Amino acid sequence: MMLHSRHLATSRKALASTGIIKVAPGSTNTVPGWVQFSLDIRAAEDDVLMDMEQQLKYDFDGIAKGNPIDGLPKGGIKGRPCTVEWTLDSPSAATKFDSSCIDCVRQGAEELLGNKTAGLVQDITSGAGKHSVISRALIITKRVVDRT
Repeated sequence: MMLHSRHLATSRKALASTGIIKVAPGSTNTVPGWVQFSLDIRAAEDDVLMDMEQQLKYDFDGIAKGNPIDGLPKGGIKGRPCTVEWTLDSPSAATKFDSSCIDCVRQGAEELLGNKTAGLVQDITSGAGKHSVISRALIITKRVVDRT
């Protein structure tokens, strides 16, 4: 499910990341009888996000029943069917920043990095940088992330 969510998001130019994973029993060499994980999905457009959520719900149900999705499981042992419960913790609509502000930050990054921007500079999709999302109503904000 985690791998499939990543594949689906990538195919739609969106993001999917797994956060907290809980299993029970949590012991060595034991197949858990219960698993819970958080999944954060984001897209630049709300309709892409909503469509992706519906598709993931459908696909997760199929995966839980043992149906192959994305070619998985491939060559492995088919597991026992399970059930999926989906809980929406906090909805996060796509955030639209002012294009002139985005251009200003992009230009600043290009001036700072020169011809090294290829592969180092990318826009953050929808809500990544939650503090910028919250403060955008009060101040002009954009974030530059240095991964070095």
